[in-house]
Amino acid sequence: AALNEGAESRSDLYPMVRGRLTAIDGAEPREAVPAEARGDNALRRELNLTWRADPPEGNRLVAGEWFDAEAATSGEAATPVPISLESGLAGRLGLELGDVLTFTVGSATIDGEITSLRDLDWDSFRPNFYVIFPPGVLERFGHSYITAFHLAPDERALPGRLVRDFPGVTLLDVEAILERVREVLSQVTRAVELVLVLVLLAGISVLHAALAASLPVRAHEAGLLRVFGAGDRLLRRVQGAEFALLGLASGLLAAALTELAAAGLYGGWLDLTPRWHPALWLALPLGGALLVGAIGQWLSRGIRRRAPAESLGLLGET
Repeated sequence: AALNEGAESRSDLYPMVRGRLTAIDGAEPREAVPAEARGDNALRRELNLTWRADPPEGNRLVAGEWFDAEAATSGEAATPVPISLESGLAGRLGLELGDVLTFTVGSATIDGEITSLRDLDWDSFRPNFYVIFPPGVLERFGHSYITAFHLAPDERALPGRLVRDFPGVTLLDVEAILERVREVLSQVTRAVELVLVLVLLAGISVLHAALAASLPVRAHEAGLLRVFGAGDRLLRRVQGAEFALLGLASGLLAAALTELAAAGLYGGWLDLTPRWHPALWLALPLGGALLVGAIGQWLSRGIRRRAPAESLGLLGET
């Protein structure tokens, strides 16, 4: 009642029993699953089990059928009992419809036959379960209840009242966790920005060294252009276009490497779907062209000030 009055929205109240997967089709789990799945976390810890007569909100059947009315009401009458399994876990462990899973709850064991597979919305912040039993099977075991709710900004005092009125209730503030995650990501972002600044300074140093090494050749080219009538404006345009193209190519390479690094970070570490960043493909090439073009123009200004004879003589000195 307290949640109904103070929460903007909340999920159903789900019963929850802790149980360990101890056998798959009568074999030890690590021997029955593929080699790459033997270290899966589901085989090393207890799973949260629940029971329900109908599919929970946000669950979509992708294979098999949900419990029929008889299975949902009789529960233990059938051995093994029908169960519904999350499709991702089934895929990792190589499980299929008809496989029999044995769970140990306390000192008792329960056999369940997979009769349906479900896709879950893990991003919904609603309670989700790998395994769902029909009613009448798990009620005899000690269990707790779990739900999720969203509070209006003016109801922030409700968690304190719940803990005071119901000491056995445990609350998990997801907003506080997300705020902490944002702080960590912000710190990581600042560290990456510092590294990028250092990389930029290193790039400018490399550009300066490359220009100094190629100074005789560039001076000779500038001298030849001057002999054939080129003025300072044409030299600035030629050199500016050269450095701008160099910066443009560097920006395109930087955008490609950034996309690859982001895809690896999203998919490999954060387990998120990689996203395309079109703004990078616009900002980095243009920024690179402008930055490298400006730096190149500034570093090559001495070449344009040399007399043609002096510039032509530099190539012979190398």
